[in-house]
Amino acid sequence: MKNFQKVTLQDIDYFQLHNLFSSNANLKNYTFFKNFEKIISFVGTKNKIFKSNIQKLNKNSFFIFPHNSKISKYHQSLYLINSFPFKKRKFIYADIKLEKRDKKFFIIHPGSGSRNKNVSIDFLQDIENKIKNKFKIKSLWIGGEAEKYLKNITKISILNTTDELLSIISSSIFFIGNDSGVAHLSAACNLLTFTFFGPTSPAIWAPIGRKSVVFYKNLACSPCNNFCAQKKCLKFNTKDVLTIMEKLIEQEIYSCS
Repeated sequence: MKNFQKVTLQDIDYFQLHNLFSSNANLKNYTFFKNFEKIISFVGTKNKIFKSNIQKLNKNSFFIFPHNSKISKYHQSLYLINSFPFKKRKFIYADIKLEKRDKKFFIIHPGSGSRNKNVSIDFLQDIENKIKNKFKIKSLWIGGEAEKYLKNITKISILNTTDELLSIISSSIFFIGNDSGVAHLSAACNLLTFTFFGPTSPAIWAPIGRKSVVFYKNLACSPCNNFCAQKKCLKFNTKDVLTIMEKLIEQEIYSCS
């Protein structure tokens, strides 16, 4: 048997991996990369600085997935899985069983990686109020660095770590948000997840999970990269949205009781 050294587990957020996209990154802070046999990166394909920094840390075992921009209706998760250098490839939905708790609140995440992808705060507040009045449950607005600007608009909890986010997800009853990484995490955790898509395509980027629900208008101009001022693709009808949401929320409340 091999002799294993004692390993101290640390949150990946601690290492601030975004610094590796900078030419001034202090690579001495990332020497732990040298301990891995292979590094598989899902990001940075076209970023020369990031690739260079990773290769300096572990030059003999670096593999990065190419993003194929020509693929327009092939989900990115399936594309990445099929890029794995393994003989057997199988896509499996998450079957995480969230802890049974008194789930009396739902999550609203108003942000994303781009403000151009976000539905309006007024729309979310309208949805929020109608759900709260009908089901008598509380809401919790969450965000990260990108959503700090909303602190003067609504009561939002700014989260600093993935652990905080997972704790809230595991305690909630459902999630409402935009096309974002948080929505993907929510769906992967098997939480009932409602996601609004506008200029981006759910055929490629929809959160995958057994309880993932996507709202998408699929206009003649969708998807696009123009991010027009009208944002017709993000102007959903509250009544139509709630008709779908309320039935699923009622089922979820019953299953959690």
